[in-house]
Amino acid sequence: LSQCAGSSGGKAQWSVTGYYQVDGGTVKTVAVTRANGPDLVPSDPTITVPRGSELSLWFEATSRWGCHAYDSEFGDNYRYDID
Repeated sequence: LSQCAGSSGGKAQWSVTGYYQVDGGTVKTVAVTRANGPDLVPSDPTITVPRGSELSLWFEATSRWGCHAYDSEFGDNYRYDID
């Protein structure tokens, strides 16, 4: 998702957000990155998965200049069975 990468004034001006959903329910978000000067570093996110049968994940990069890029398995999202 580096197509949205950019910095200004020595600070990163973009971020990556993770989205997740269980069984088609409410979409929730988690910060995947944090700024470290002009770079992004992993934010070490944690997801507490509620009961259900399927977890869907996808990711979006955004920048202050209006860039939006997705990593969503070509629109299908990453899907995992919940045991």
